Amino acid sequence: MPTVAPHSATDLVLDAVRTEILSGQLAAGATLRQEDVADRFGVSRMPVREALKRLEGEGLVEVLPSRRVRVAALSGSEIEDVYDLRAALEPLAVRLAVPRITKAQLRNAAHALEIADDEDDAETFGARNAGFHLALMLPCERPRLLASIASLLDVSDRYQRAALRDEEHNARVREEHRGLLDAARAGDADRAAALAEAHVRSAGARLARLFAGAA
Repeated sequence: MPTVAPHSATDLVLDAVRTEILSGQLAAGATLRQEDVADRFGVSRMPVREALKRLEGEGLVEVLPSRRVRVAALSGSEIEDVYDLRAALEPLAVRLAVPRITKAQLRNAAHALEIADDEDDAETFGARNAGFHLALMLPCERPRLLASIASLLDVSDRYQRAALRDEEHNARVREEHRGLLDAARAGDADRAAALAEAHVRSAGARLARLFAGAA
């Protein structure tokens, strides 16, 4: 791979390694050696170091006392952390978005929901699921809030992929999504926000049961 410009190197490594972790190509517990990553992407160690630091902030890698970097394990405690944060942020975004949402944006959300409902491929389910959530929240026009939620949805994707084979979980997710869209169509911001919180909390609880005993 040709050497990239320094200003783009961190983003290149960040996006690629994040995708490999979320897809399962880099398994939980896998070691990430800076020199190997740098060689693979044709960059120096500095952007690799920065990318790994940002991935650590996202909870996707962990730095051990020995300074070894490894892909973070799937864990019940992370589910609780991520889904508590989502349950706090997503209802706020929905409450702000519903009064502003246009007919075109509702059609976009409905289309995103249709695509997510039809998705049974673990490789793309998370993106489709996040697409529906973000389509409903986009009209809130709060970039920092949306960026925080998108980051949490990325982490959630690791667990959603593992849970995709659980038909009961999938059926509940689809049912809750439809209820949320109906509330948004009705222009009921309070109900939509309440349903958003209930949806996130129930999904988190189901995933916690699926991953019970994980570190």
